[in-house]
Order: sequence, then C-alpha cells, then structure tokens
Amino acid sequence: MSRPTQNCGYRPLFSDPRMIEDLLRGFVREPWVDRLDFGSLAPWDEAPDPDPDRAAAASGEEAAWRLRWRGGRSWIYLLLAFPAAVEGRLALSFLLRTGRLFRDLEQRGELPRSGRFPAAVGIALYSGGDGLWTAPREMADLAEPVPLGLEKYSPRLRHLLLDARREPVPEAAGTANRAARLLLLERTRGLASNAELTVEPWRDPWEESRREASRREGAAELLARQLDQKFGPLDARDRAQLAAAGPERLLLWAERLLTAASMAEVLAD
Repeated sequence: MSRPTQNCGYRPLFSDPRMIEDLLRGFVREPWVDRLDFGSLAPWDEAPDPDPDRAAAASGEEAAWRLRWRGGRSWIYLLLAFPAAVEGRLALSFLLRTGRLFRDLEQRGELPRSGRFPAAVGIALYSGGDGLWTAPREMADLAEPVPLGLEKYSPRLRHLLLDARREPVPEAAGTANRAARLLLLERTRGLASNAELTVEPWRDPWEESRREASRREGAAELLARQLDQKFGPLDARDRAQLAAAGPERLLLWAERLLTAASMAEVLAD
C-alpha cells in the first residue's frame, strides 16, 4: 500500500487530549459527539501492522484514542491518520486498522459484555499539500462495480476527512479551540506558500504594501497566541522578535511550533 513520503507533523499535537476534544467538538458536527464523555478520553495502543515497512511509516502519521459514552460503560475508538499527501487507498488502511482493532480487543478479552465489537471511527486530518482531497472516503468506492444485488457483499466502511487548509472553521468553535487555531495557522502557511502563484493584471503598490503588512501582523498575532497557549506568556523580548520578523521568518517559526518542545526552540535563529 502506498504511503506519503512527507510527514505533516500533526501527531505530536494530537497527543494532547484537549486537542482531540476540540477537534471533535469544533469540526465533527454530528449528534453522537454530544454523547461522548470526554473525561474518559485516553490514548489507545494499537496492535502493530504486520507489515514492518508500513508499520514504521505509519508510526508518525497515525494515532488512536478511546473514550466512553456519557453515562455508559461502552467504549468508542477513534483511529486518526494525518496524511501529508492524497492517499488513494486510505479507506483500505482504515478498514485494515479497524479489523486489527477488533481482533486485538477480542484477544485481550476487552469486548463488551454483549460480545459485539464497539464503535470505531476513522478520522483523517489532511494537511492539504497536494491540493484538494480526491481519494475515496468510502471503502466500497475502491471496489469494482458489481451487478445489482451483489453490492451487499462488498465491504463498506466510511471515514471522516478534514482538510486543514480548506475546512471551514465554525464560529461556534470559539477562539479557545486549539484545533481551530491549528487550522487557522495552516491557512496562514497556505497563503504564504501560494503567494508567488497569484498573478493579477495590475497591482496598486501601496495597496499591496498595506495588504502585506496586514497579513504579516495577522500571522504574527496568531503565532503569538499559539506560543502563549503552548508555552505560557511571552515576555517583552519574545514579542519584540515577533513584531520585527518578516513573513518568511514567521512561517519558519510556525512550522517549528508543530514539534518544538520550548519557546526558545521555536524562536532560535
């Protein structure tokens, strides 16, 4: 199975339960989310993929969590993937991961009392590097068309797909939603990387200068909020660095923020 060659770096961010909760509350606008008990949210150690090459590649691109339904004892499992490029067979990957999850639960003796398998949801957060997502989101769409009546024997499994650079950020998510901040940061990075591709018949240099200044100030303010949320309040020196930095330096710092362990690591020269 083909895998992207580039890692988008989201997995460390989504090792935080608050990030998982904000992603679900802010962007998965489905009624079952309101029934989740987020106080029970905990990481889940998935059974390894039997293919060693795929297991090594997936280690930085996948994560799994579980939590209970509110007022109940049953678990729901969240299988996350962070593709940096369009994966044509991501639906198959989710099908295989779900099958391994069910077999692992059975072997551990952790199935519900009913003996049935629990709910499992695949969620892909795509960093948008390849443009619009074009791959199937339903396993059945990867299968050949079959004569009428035979389709009921085809495997069916659908996953959620969230595009970090293009997914609408709902106002209801609020400014404190960490997932919303991440997606807004991706918008800033996307605008910076695509700026050279924008061609217009004529540009007012003063208007362009004002727009560029506004974009830079907005990017600096957004990055300041992200740094403050992750590492604590910025001091006067840090704020001065942000205020003086150009677009390319701000973009570099925004990329470092995804994996940095300290403020100094982000703002290092």
